Amino acid sequence: MLFYSVDTCKAKTAKELLKETKIQYSDEISDILSQPFISMPNEYRKYINYIKKRLKNKRKPTDFIAFTDGFSFSAVGIFFKYLQYYGGGITVGYLGNPNKRNIPFDSSLSPSALIDNSTLFEISDEYQKLYKNYTFLFQMAFYQSFYHPSNMSIPLEYSITPVDEVEEFYEYYSDYNYDKFISIAKKIFNKYKKECNPKNKKLVLVNSECDKNFTNNYTHGGYECGDDGKWSSNCIPSYCDIGYIFDHAKNECIIDACSEKGFNIIFIIIINCLILLFIILIVIICVCIKKKKNNDDNGIENDLNININEEEEK
Repeated sequence: MLFYSVDTCKAKTAKELLKETKIQYSDEISDILSQPFISMPNEYRKYINYIKKRLKNKRKPTDFIAFTDGFSFSAVGIFFKYLQYYGGGITVGYLGNPNKRNIPFDSSLSPSALIDNSTLFEISDEYQKLYKNYTFLFQMAFYQSFYHPSNMSIPLEYSITPVDEVEEFYEYYSDYNYDKFISIAKKIFNKYKKECNPKNKKLVLVNSECDKNFTNNYTHGGYECGDDGKWSSNCIPSYCDIGYIFDHAKNECIIDACSEKGFNIIFIIIINCLILLFIILIVIICVCIKKKKNNDDNGIENDLNININEEEEK
């Protein structure tokens, strides 16, 4: 498995990433982590961007609904956390506890990558003994996930992300009740044409009219949800063109070093810097040559004036 640097997206070995980082969660609780990394981004970015470029009917966040029963874990759990963090769609909870309606309905139970029985068997001698003696299969959370590499004080495991809507619907999904899920989705889609979740400011009503308020042509966004639960007229940025990624810490689009365009942009910037330096160097040389020529001309003119004066005196 390959790991990539979060800053440059260059491949790193596990050994290079094992430099310890101490995280202080509180006065009494701390942990030792490796360096943050991205796992296999190039293949994913290339495939996702390939799909994006060929989409005929592009969806807006308010055109997308994700249902969750709150028990999602591993890849699905990570999906829900990042979907909400980047404002990618409306999240709807069902199969909740009907006797506890005043508590947050978290979209994900355990958003951490898992390692399976075979991997544990390879890396742990103790697990090999347990497996041979008791013959049981086991999975465990192995990688911690975070929203941003600059802040690793709160793993996604301990981040509560309430869903946008909670439905009093208590049936497991099957082909027989598919139409019921569709009915719920239609109701919510109609609601979000005018209304929204005031506690979720990351979900915006995307509108191209807002793009003119941003300082570049690769940043896009829409109308922010107002505190009254209605869509406001306040435009905020929320997503970027391919080759960039929205940084919520900076609230702006930054170059995505892991995308092909990101590599091209970095290369173009380097080339432009070299060209600029070359032009500056040429200008400096020209100025120096001109200055030297002026000094030489002044020297010759002074010499001529001296000679003329001497001749006149004679």
